[in-house]
Amino acid sequence: MGLRCVITDKDGKTVTSDEAVLTYKALDLVITKQPENTGVASGELAYFSVKAAGSGLRYLWQYKEKGKTSWTDWNTKTTADISVAYSARRNGMSLRCVVTDKDGNTVTSNEAVLTYKSSSGPVITSQPQNTTVVSGTLAYFSVKATGDGLKHLWQYKNKGENSWTDWTTKTTADISVAYATYRNGMSLRCVVTDKNGNVVISDVATLTYSN
Repeated sequence: MGLRCVITDKDGKTVTSDEAVLTYKALDLVITKQPENTGVASGELAYFSVKAAGSGLRYLWQYKEKGKTSWTDWNTKTTADISVAYSARRNGMSLRCVVTDKDGNTVTSNEAVLTYKSSSGPVITSQPQNTTVVSGTLAYFSVKATGDGLKHLWQYKNKGENSWTDWTTKTTADISVAYATYRNGMSLRCVVTDKNGNVVISDVATLTYSN
């Protein structure tokens, strides 16, 4: 749209300004996929990614180390997909990406956090054993593992079933299973998780009832 101004004095004399043109730029720059929190074992590469829609896009990642309040431009990270090499000081680091289009419009992604998990993880030292008991009695199963902050979750699969079901009331290393006829031939296993989220799954043990 063109605009100009007509100026009139008290005697009715007029003067007209030059014409100015008003244009609108389409702000079509938008992030379509945000970077996600990433946890990797120490010594591994961590990967972060952002996707955006727009023309002539440029990327600049920024980081903020744990405990810091300000962001720093990571001038060597200028692509949509980046990798971050292991460094102990980067545990807990936050990252985000500033995306700029050909017209200079910018949009900033959500922040994602990099954490390092223990590479060793929990180790099972004693597996649950097949157990046969007389109908009407309790069956006992046990697992032992080493690791920090261990959590246990038993799973079961009734005879003839293909998929495992979380037994959410069985969350200790040692459990008892009450008698029920449909449990004859049931399979059980234990999922052990440490404080860093590392997981190990036990061998499968079978429960059978004798006459």
